[in-house]
Amino acid sequence: MTGQVKSININSVFDKKTVKENMNKPLVTVSGFADDFFYTMTKFGEQVGFKGDFVATNLLTGEMYESNAAFLPKQLAGTLVKKLESNPGQSIELTATLQAVESDKNSHGYAWIAEAPMTEQRLSRREALRQQALMESNKVKALAAPVKEAPEKGKKSA
Repeated sequence: MTGQVKSININSVFDKKTVKENMNKPLVTVSGFADDFFYTMTKFGEQVGFKGDFVATNLLTGEMYESNAAFLPKQLAGTLVKKLESNPGQSIELTATLQAVESDKNSHGYAWIAEAPMTEQRLSRREALRQQALMESNKVKALAAPVKEAPEKGKKSA
């Protein structure tokens, strides 16, 4: 099921109990295109938000959320801001999987971290490895089935 939300924010996809029960596991994937960024004050302090087209998928339930705004963990947001600043007027594609890890830096007791986003270089490197593995698997010949010798006349086979 897909739902339209005002903005994609990890804290609105999961409640604290669910996050704490699933620490150190991939919990959500955020994909989309960021066109611009903005700063806003929230109850968590100043945060950077992104304008564009985004989809978040809850990896526990499969539920999807769509929005034209997203708030991302600081580490990922910082990287995305730098890419937008160095490529003015261009959309930046984003795909990242997020998980919660223990942290004493806030009242939640956890912080969100992102796996390294899939860059074009990583995708092409992964494809090259996949192609190499396919070539190697085609070289391996299937082993012939063992041949049973026919039983001698008068003897029963075991």
